[in-house]
Amino acid sequence: LDIRLKPNEVIPEWDGNPDTLAKWFSLLDKLAARGIEIADQLPYVVPFRLTKEAKTWFEALNSADQTYLMGHWVEFKRVLGEFFWTPEWITRAKSAAHEARYRSHGHSRETPVQFLLRKKDLIDAAYQWTDHDIIGEIAQSAPQQWKLVIDHTHMHDWTAYLMAIKEKENMLDD
Repeated sequence: LDIRLKPNEVIPEWDGNPDTLAKWFSLLDKLAARGIEIADQLPYVVPFRLTKEAKTWFEALNSADQTYLMGHWVEFKRVLGEFFWTPEWITRAKSAAHEARYRSHGHSRETPVQFLLRKKDLIDAAYQWTDHDIIGEIAQSAPQQWKLVIDHTHMHDWTAYLMAIKEKENMLDD
């Protein structure tokens, strides 16, 4: 069994779409958490996984900045995020997170769990909230009947909340 990681297989490409940047960062952070060696090598490989606007952005940096960022993952993320997450984008992302509702337009067939995951992705893209705050925002935008089935006020752990919704999904589904 060859467990060595191959960058092209484990590091997804990113095209410069700010709507997918938080999820891309999350995947790379999970990869970096596998060990210090991987975390140290990540910024050297990531630029080669950039495409389209992201690649153009990186190639437009001077060589000293490229070299520095390729040796510092946290700084790479900060600079990349500052460039692509403009104040206008952040405002739109926050609005989208707050306005998302269960089975809203374009999501008429989603399950309660699918709603939770969609809403959490929107929140994660716009904020760095605790599990408790995420659960509170989701509960606020969920149908009223959910509050009768799930006591959101005592939920502080995302995984436990997700499991509680899954266990009672048939009672929450219209």
